[in-house]
Amino acid sequence: MHTYFLILLLLTTINISYGEVSIKPKIELIRNFDPCDSDPRISLRIVTDKITSSDSLFGFDFGIKFDSTKVRFINVSTQNTAMGKFTTSYSSANIEEQLVRGGGGVLGMNPIVGDTILFGVSFDYIANDFSSTTFAIEYIYMTDEFTKIIDLSDNVFEFSPLVRDLPNRRINILSSEKYVVFDSTLEKKLNIIKSIYSDNRLNNFDLKVNYNKNIISIDLLSNENYNIEKSDNGLDYDIYKISSEKFVSNENELILNCFQNANINDEVFSSINLEILDWDKKSCITNQSSNYHVEFKTYKKIEDSSSVIELIKQNNHKTIEIYDILGNKIYESKFNHSEIYNLKKGLYFVRVDETIKKIIIN
Repeated sequence: MHTYFLILLLLTTINISYGEVSIKPKIELIRNFDPCDSDPRISLRIVTDKITSSDSLFGFDFGIKFDSTKVRFINVSTQNTAMGKFTTSYSSANIEEQLVRGGGGVLGMNPIVGDTILFGVSFDYIANDFSSTTFAIEYIYMTDEFTKIIDLSDNVFEFSPLVRDLPNRRINILSSEKYVVFDSTLEKKLNIIKSIYSDNRLNNFDLKVNYNKNIISIDLLSNENYNIEKSDNGLDYDIYKISSEKFVSNENELILNCFQNANINDEVFSSINLEILDWDKKSCITNQSSNYHVEFKTYKKIEDSSSVIELIKQNNHKTIEIYDILGNKIYESKFNHSEIYNLKKGLYFVRVDETIKKIIIN
């Protein structure tokens, strides 16, 4: 009698012990979706604690909840999982219920052991706003022989698309010129060239232009491809909000209109600094190159000279440099100035030592 009581007590203790032990299935991410890649697949797996023979796992049924407005069910994966050892199994998705169902089990006397991955499931991301979405383990029902409790307190997984930071996902800005010569009577137009990741989704960014406003004035010209709005300005900078109905491409340039302030009558060296300050982080652009500098200098006010021949005679045996109206140096000579007669008709700027004169060749 005493022995029977001890055996009964031992069995009761074992049953209580089994009842108090639980496993906690949860969802893990295997493959994130990069919205800038062509493959929109999301791969998940449902994992749990190690399964032993004493757990007596012979099969299970499951339900995985998903948002059908953001993802589309592909399949259930069983390779290298507990479900892969099932003798029979099934899986399907109900779009209206937004639920993936599956399950199965093994025949015979040998339970499933060792596997911590119960099964996998894959979806395609179909939303176009890069927003997050959630998956949840709706239920997992083990076969009656299973000795542990299923704890689904950690059953929800929130997924957010990840744009990978790759070297080619870059935006860069350059100018048509690296060095500019200003004149108090002449405007300079700088073409701002964008070097940008070709498969981008960029439709807005901020361009910051730093410069000394006491020396020069700058305006970003209107453009048929962009909506341009000055969003901020300070003592030494302007910020432009640039947006487009289409994605930004390398073909569409921006133009800065620059000119020397009228009250500057001196040779001054300075620079224009161009910087992309901010852009839409869902654009597939993850980084930008360093800021771009355009060096420039101003000149003293220029004296007019209608005759290039007269100018040469007056400055014989002196260094002469000739610039076109874009500031490009097209001629330089210290002694023989005969080649200057071959210049095309137009307006030029001639530097004789440190003196600048404007000439018109008719």
